[in-house]
Amino acid sequence: MQPVKFLKFLRQFVVLVERNLQLIWNDKLLLASLTLGILNIWLLPYMAQSNIAFFQEIKKIKGVGFFPPRPEDDDQFRPHDPFGEDNW
Repeated sequence: MQPVKFLKFLRQFVVLVERNLQLIWNDKLLLASLTLGILNIWLLPYMAQSNIAFFQEIKKIKGVGFFPPRPEDDDQFRPHDPFGEDNW
């Protein structure tokens, strides 16, 4: 092989390898970002709820803007029936 052809081949080979590595890197970045996005969708409700609970506890301790549960609430589901017996 002549030195000029070998250098041309070497330069083309380097460009080809560089482009392939760039494509592989972009695919890995895409996969990583999609994975983190899915993880973020899964974690955001938990993060929001923990923030709400944290600030509710602070308000309860300081006595600012905290409303204790009403005594008639016993966590029983009682649907409102507009056509019930007591509405006639």
